[in-house]
Amino acid sequence: PPLPPPQQQPPQSQLPPPPPCDRLSCVHKLRSIEPAWVRLSPQPRIDWRHGGVRGDCVVGEYDYIMAYCDAAGRASAGDLGPGLPSWERLEAADVHVRGRPKALLAAVAKRLANRTLMLMGDSVMEQFYNVLQCFLRREGLEVPPDASFVRFLRANRPLWLVGSRKMAPKLPQQATTGMRLLFERAINFQREDMLAAVATADVIVLNWGLHYHDMGAYRRDLASAFEL
Repeated sequence: PPLPPPQQQPPQSQLPPPPPCDRLSCVHKLRSIEPAWVRLSPQPRIDWRHGGVRGDCVVGEYDYIMAYCDAAGRASAGDLGPGLPSWERLEAADVHVRGRPKALLAAVAKRLANRTLMLMGDSVMEQFYNVLQCFLRREGLEVPPDASFVRFLRANRPLWLVGSRKMAPKLPQQATTGMRLLFERAINFQREDMLAAVATADVIVLNWGLHYHDMGAYRRDLASAFEL
C-alpha cells in the first residue's frame, strides 16, 4: 500500500508558547562570536569609579548613536569622523542579528498611526529609545511634535505628579504617520507611574530588569503592572 503523506508541522503562530524561563540553566546562549577585529571595551568617557558621568550608565552613547542617523549614504561611506566605523562595519560586528529578518520602523509607524508608543525602563531602555530616534530620522519619518501633541503632553503631566517620583515622560518624538513616541525613566514598579503610563500610551514597552536581583520580586511586579 502507498505510504501515508508526511504530517505537516503547524505554523509557528499555532505552536504553544515555550515554558517560562526563570533559571540560568534554561537561558539561550548565543553561540556566535564577534570577529577578531571587533574591540569590546567599556565606554571610556564614563567615570565608572564615581558612578558614571551624571550618574547615567549609558551617558555618551547618544552622540555615538545619532551620528548614524542623518543619511544612510554618509554612514556607508565611512565619512563619520575619527573613531566611528561605517554602517557596514557595524552590521558585520553585530553577529547576533546578522542574517535575520529585520523590520523598518516605518512598518511600526504605519501600524501605530495617530497612536502613542511609550518605552519605559532604565538607562539601557533609554539607549534603545535613542536607537528608535535614530531610525525615525534615518528613515525620513521624523517631524516636529505638532500642537496637539504638545497639548496632549501638558494635559497628561498632572498624572505623573501623583507618585513619589514626579517624573513625566521625556524625549517626545512624532512620525509622519502621526505616531507619537515617549520615554519614561523608571527602574522598578511604581503603581502611580504605571497608572499614568496606561492612561497616556496606547502601547507600552517595559523593561526594568537590570535593577532587580530577585526574580520572584520581578515576576510579581510585572504581574502587578500587567493587571493595571
